[in-house]
Amino acid sequence: MPNATRSRWTPPTIWAVFIGVLTSWPNPRALGALPADSDKLGHLAMYAVLGYLVFRALEHSPSRLAAFAGAVALCAGWGALDEWHQVLVPGRAAEFADWLADAAGGAVGVAVRAIRPKPMVPDTA
Repeated sequence: MPNATRSRWTPPTIWAVFIGVLTSWPNPRALGALPADSDKLGHLAMYAVLGYLVFRALEHSPSRLAAFAGAVALCAGWGALDEWHQVLVPGRAAEFADWLADAAGGAVGVAVRAIRPKPMVPDTA
């Protein structure tokens, strides 16, 4: 894998592992990490960051539409895998609504990256 490709995939990989570590904690409410009934916003926010980073890694592909769809699919897939993984963690459970928040967050992050203003490139001529 070329260095440029590897460096584009490092941030989303680290963030995905971070999400996996956070969701491996048996009872996050015991830490007071999230107020009651705010977990969907937490899912949305965490996966919005992931979506942004994944699309950043894919946006140099030949098809912008394929990159957009691929980034959303990767986020939704990681969210599904993470929800399944939570079944194996004591004190955690998989919820379809959590997965929907994950997928929606991924889509939001991808969209934010896709519509951001492009940086102005100085004219070197």
